[in-house]
Amino acid sequence: MVQPLPVGNFRFLHQDEIDSFKLDEIQPDYETGYIIECDLQYPQHLHDTHSDYPLAPEHLTVTKDMLSPFARSLIDNDDDTINKHWKPTRKLTPNLLDKTAYTCHYRNL
Repeated sequence: MVQPLPVGNFRFLHQDEIDSFKLDEIQPDYETGYIIECDLQYPQHLHDTHSDYPLAPEHLTVTKDMLSPFARSLIDNDDDTINKHWKPTRKLTPNLLDKTAYTCHYRNL
């Protein structure tokens, strides 16, 4: 959080601006910033190197089937206090899944 926050002059791009938009040609220190909605694919060959800290986190509801076998064993044990209090929870989750309609600042791409 060392960048200044935008404070005004927000607008959507017109279709001709979107058609001619080239992300590769925008300098990181450009005066105008862009918030982009895009689809992201996380290539399989990056999964091993990114598994400790995946890029592009998203809000997901964590369910029992998403838990590791160890975490699931803690919930499913005979101790009713843990099992009774566990419920699916929405969390900001880094993951290796492909994203649809992901919104982020252009510098993060």
